[in-house]
This record gives sequence, structure tokens and C-alpha cells, in this order.
Amino acid sequence: MTDVVPRGASATDERAAEQGVEQSAPMRQGDLRGQDGRTDPKRVIVDFDNTMGLPGCDVDDGLALLYLLGCDNIQIEAVCTTYGNNTLAAVHENTQRMMELFGLDVPLLRGVEAPLALTDAQRGARPGSPSDAQPDEAPLIVADRPRHAIDPASAQGAAPRFIADALTSQPDSLHILATGSTTNLGAAAVLRPEALGQAASITLMGGVTESLAINGRIMDELNLSCDPVATCAVLASGARLAIATSQNCLPAFFTRADLIDAFGEGSWLYRTCDHWFRTMDAAYDWHGWTCWDVVAAAFLAHPELFCDHLEQVTLYERFIGVGYLECGNIGAPHAPVNLPTIRDAAAFKAHVVETWHRGLVRVNTQTP
Repeated sequence: MTDVVPRGASATDERAAEQGVEQSAPMRQGDLRGQDGRTDPKRVIVDFDNTMGLPGCDVDDGLALLYLLGCDNIQIEAVCTTYGNNTLAAVHENTQRMMELFGLDVPLLRGVEAPLALTDAQRGARPGSPSDAQPDEAPLIVADRPRHAIDPASAQGAAPRFIADALTSQPDSLHILATGSTTNLGAAAVLRPEALGQAASITLMGGVTESLAINGRIMDELNLSCDPVATCAVLASGARLAIATSQNCLPAFFTRADLIDAFGEGSWLYRTCDHWFRTMDAAYDWHGWTCWDVVAAAFLAHPELFCDHLEQVTLYERFIGVGYLECGNIGAPHAPVNLPTIRDAAAFKAHVVETWHRGLVRVNTQTP
């Protein structure tokens, strides 16, 4: 393990202590920065549904964290957990284990356990309709709904409080990477309406722009659709927002041979990911998998690897409820979003593998 010199407590550390959040192992990730002489790394709050290491669960959130640990220009300020790939309890416990394994000593904050709820008066009511409208009249245009229509009781949790306080106390200083449900971000917007707009940037992974068909089988979207109320709140927040959509992540496809050639069959990384190859093969006859969340992390860290595509995304919760991002319908309520695409798939994959290697060396997790 590289020797490090501990730094003083940051503002995020102090807020975490005040809120009684958990701290993990004894090394701060930010202490690994600066080896190439660069200064002013991007300060990032990671909000994810990490299940890497849990049987039968996705691995890409953990790989995204490992990728960030390998980036010289990234400083992880805090980690927040959310549901999606599994329950919040499973994700949080698993993430605590991974942070201890990686020696990542930053605040760990537990998120909100379930999707945001509407107030009784708004549940099932179309915007502008009487509050006693029937449930089958469900509307779902967030742009026409007052912010107070979201029940603040459903937005409580350590993670959204931390996100809201951090962003408003340090405007234009913190970046958000969110690769699970959007509930924590939506809740932060309920707690402090101006918070998300004060992020330096917000990068999400999720959404489809058309049906995602893998060998003739439809793959469901499982991030933005987890909480369409929260997702629409994030989209409508005025934040500088980029989304790595499912379609745009497909070039980041890794096979068994890719990982064996890069790391070895006995490596920690391959052994931890091996079950996911079997899962994808059985579910989709897919002889590999796309590392979705690493694409979002890479866009945040190295946007030069991507081409920007600015779109106007429709703010309609029924579409978002299945993860569908309708683009270009300017007659509907909409918000500007960047949907970046990978410039060169081969170069991108080589960059990711190299960065994973660097992350593994830094956390000394080649063969634990």
C-alpha cells in the first residue's frame, strides 16, 4: 500500500460527524491524488446501488468506484447508498465492506429506502385537477406540479440531507455521480430546492431512448424508472446534467477473455465478476456484459473520451416510469440534458482497463 500523509478533516467530514454517519477504514481516497503533479481534482459525491460481491447481483457500481479510485483527477468526498440492484440494507452493508476492503475513508451515508411519495392531495391527481381526483387519473407531468406535492416525510435520510447541505454550502464545487435510483437526489431537491442547481455537475447512468433488445430479449431499465417522481425532479432542477443512457453504454462491453487477458483468471477482479458472466449468459444469451456505470464515471472524469449530444428530454413520469427518455418533443414540458456517446470503443475499453489496474494497485486489492 502506498504510504500516505493524512490530511485535515474536510467540511464534508465535519457534516458527516454531526449527522452521525459511518466512517470506514483509515485511508482517505483523496490522499492518493497528485502523483502526477495535477492539482484541483474534481470533488465527487458517489450515490449508487453497489452490489459488487453479492451473488446474482450486478457488479458495475463497484467497478465504477474502482475506476474513480484509479483516476488522478478525482477526489471522492463521500459515498451515498441507494436501492436498485438490491434493497438499501443489502447495498449499504455491501458498500461498507467494499470501502473497508479498498481502504476508502470517506463518509458513508445511508439513503432513502423507497421512492418518493406524493402528498395525499396530489396522489393520483392530474396537475390542475381537483385534489379528490380518482387514482386512475394519474398524471404525471412534474413540470406542472408544485414542489410541495412531494411528501417531505418520504424525503428524509442521511444521504439526501448530506447532499443538500454539501451542495448549498459549497456551490459549484462538488460533482455528483449517481448510478442507482435517483431517490436521494430527488429527496435533496425536496429538502433544499436550490441544491441540485448548485452542483458543479450531475452525471447519471440510466434511461433508454428506444427498446433495449439483447439477442431478441428486452432488458428493462432499472435506474431512472425506480423513482420517476425523483427522476423528473432531478431533470427539472436546472442542474448541469449528463446521462449515460443504456444505448450509449453498449460499446463498453467486456467478455471473459477481456478480463482474463487483462487481470488473470485468478485475480480478485475476475473472480468477483465471474458470476455476472453466467447470469448474463443465462438471461440474454449474452457472452459478456456492458459496464454501464463505468461509462458514467468515465464521462465525469474524462469527458474528452466522449462526444456531447445535447437533447431536450420530456418531463413525463409515465415515460420515466419505464426509463424512457423522449428527446426533441419541445411541445411538451422538457429539460436540457447531455447524452454523451463514446468516441472510440476500443480506446475507451483500454483506458478503463488501465484505470482499473491503477485503482487496484492503489488499494492493494489484486489478490486479497
